[in-house]
Amino acid sequence: MFEQKFLAYILYSTFVEFRAKGVELDDKPLYWLSHLLHNVPFSLSDEYSSKEEYERLVKDVHTFNFDKWLEAKKEDFFISFPEYLPENPRE
Repeated sequence: MFEQKFLAYILYSTFVEFRAKGVELDDKPLYWLSHLLHNVPFSLSDEYSSKEEYERLVKDVHTFNFDKWLEAKKEDFFISFPEYLPENPRE
């Protein structure tokens, strides 16, 4: 359990650092992507939390107009992990 929490902390704190760097450099994409993702690592410990975090992420991605980014990430994911392709992707 230590390893899982520690890895989640490393990811979380790195995203927070990226977010601060986005402010410092006035890099809006860096800021917003790190802002959207910084809480994700701690939600990966169980299926319920992961599902809730995924739904929040999808909503926030839409709010901040990062839809193309998320779709590109999904395409990359399905290329790497085709076993997760939905049976009816248009639903």
